[in-house]
Amino acid sequence: MNNILKIKDLSKTYNTKLGCIEALNNITLNIKENEIIGIIGNSGCGKSTLLSIIAGLEEKTSGTIDAKNDFKVGYMLQNDALFPWLTILENATLGLKIKHIDTKENIEYAKYLLNTYGLKDFLNKYPNSLSGGMKQRVALIRTIAIKPDILLLDEPFSKLDLITRLDISDDVYNIIKKEKKTTIIISHDLGECISLCDRVAIMSKRPGKIKKIYDIKLSNKDIPSKNRLDEKFPYYYNKLWKEIDK
Repeated sequence: MNNILKIKDLSKTYNTKLGCIEALNNITLNIKENEIIGIIGNSGCGKSTLLSIIAGLEEKTSGTIDAKNDFKVGYMLQNDALFPWLTILENATLGLKIKHIDTKENIEYAKYLLNTYGLKDFLNKYPNSLSGGMKQRVALIRTIAIKPDILLLDEPFSKLDLITRLDISDDVYNIIKKEKKTTIIISHDLGECISLCDRVAIMSKRPGKIKKIYDIKLSNKDIPSKNRLDEKFPYYYNKLWKEIDK
């Protein structure tokens, strides 16, 4: 697979009243086209900072990020951030309006996504009529509707209960794979990353560095809920657990 994004020697330092704080140190990471790559590490290791820099929300201190000129990023936060006074369709097309690309074609694409992924009967309803998992699905569709080259998912399931997390993981995986979206997902949950991702990068404590990257090669790659039952799942879980800074 071709690399869609190349990150080399990326570092980030914050200047505070207490002095300089180095958040990221010489991050080098290549993202392959159509892959799902997970980034794990303890709180404060710089995972969200890395996503913010890739998304252009923060400036890097040094290093390079190499992508094509018209590279487009879709960033989905932990909270679904749906507006309660907007319908599901209006929420799903909000990104299009903000970017001034709410053409008839793009709105129809958002409708197609909602119809295809179980929200056909909710287009004109409001977020309070949806379950937590369905809200996350709308948030993901809103992110995909802008047709990004890469999806950035920041702890997308952390606000959900365990059963809903397992269900929505399958939904998100299916959407990402069917729509052929390259994805970076950050998480504290080892099982989540192993079951969802093609590769998992482990970050050290602050300043965050890439300690190691594992290719996740399960015996029978399937949806996340089934991947958790794969015979190789415990092997990767133990490997990743040993690498995490305690």
